[in-house]
Amino acid sequence: DAQGLFRSGLFTRITGAQVRVGFANAWEGAWIFYSHRAQLPKTPQVAVVRMRALLTPLGIDARQPAEAQVPISPAAKAKIRAMLKPGGYIVIVPGARWDTKRWSSAGFATVAARLIDAGRQVVLAGSPAERSLCEEVKLQASSDADALHNLAGQTSLAEMIALLAGATLILGNDSGPLHVAVGLNRPTVSIYGPTDPNLVGPYGQLEHVIRHPVDCHPCRRHTCDHHSCMAGVTTEIVWEKIKQRLAECAALPDNC
Repeated sequence: DAQGLFRSGLFTRITGAQVRVGFANAWEGAWIFYSHRAQLPKTPQVAVVRMRALLTPLGIDARQPAEAQVPISPAAKAKIRAMLKPGGYIVIVPGARWDTKRWSSAGFATVAARLIDAGRQVVLAGSPAERSLCEEVKLQASSDADALHNLAGQTSLAEMIALLAGATLILGNDSGPLHVAVGLNRPTVSIYGPTDPNLVGPYGQLEHVIRHPVDCHPCRRHTCDHHSCMAGVTTEIVWEKIKQRLAECAALPDNC
């Protein structure tokens, strides 16, 4: 039971399974339903580490670094190649399920414009509901259709995975595509606001998280009347981090 709530704990009991694993400190008393309980230290741990702790009661050593195995469809990979110019590209994911997790469209547009001026091909990615957001970023950034592509809502899940797998770098907020990119072992730069990167940050890439410190962090609120955690992130900070990340990957391509 990776969720650790009363209902999810109850579901484990209803299954009739003899082995029911959950966290010893699960919320709402869910731990009473488990046959085996995983202990967590009191210090904050990123989600991947917490979830892997559930393996320990089964006698599995989870101390080694996690390695994700994300399938990449050859057909999806070929379709993505056909949609873009030859050569490398950088993916920007400006959306997120919560509005409070989103950095400004103007900020993403400024960074996209600088990347294009530097000779980079840029792809905007997201869900169908985020296509208008990505179009807003595109209109603010450039009119060069060959250098900036809005593929939000134009890809299947398999094609989105293929898109991220081929990217030189992924820039985004705390969102699903960001964590998929991490699972694909692609270099990322991420912008965090109301959520705590120490708990839900990109696994193995926490040093590439950008966050503006505010007293109310982490609030985990879906709405906010000041959005100061995101408003405090400047385009200069993001641009410098991107340049640093690209330089690191150029110097040590095997690590990217």
